[in-house]
Amino acid sequence: MPFCHCINPVPLSPCLSQWAPEVSHHCPNAAIILVGTDEHLRPLSGNIDLTALAVTYSEGMAAARGMGAYKYMECSAVTGDGVTEVFATAVVAILHPKSTPRQSKSTCVLS
Repeated sequence: MPFCHCINPVPLSPCLSQWAPEVSHHCPNAAIILVGTDEHLRPLSGNIDLTALAVTYSEGMAAARGMGAYKYMECSAVTGDGVTEVFATAVVAILHPKSTPRQSKSTCVLS
């Protein structure tokens, strides 16, 4: 299940505080792919205020690890960069799921 956020200048907090817990509750086995959109805006951001607010790749990776995501990716629909890879990764995540930290937390012990 792709979660998308604009890398410039929207923060990741809605992904972490609202979407991830809701999906974990309703779809505990769904593979989450955190996707940073509008990647093309990062190099154009000459405005220091926007650059300071932009989500960096490392911040996106850390957020993905924190929410137990399958993968973190960035793309741009304007340039087409990374779009095909996001969809390919979503298909692979469905066909070949891997255990993520989020999924492995929900274990059941029968005695």
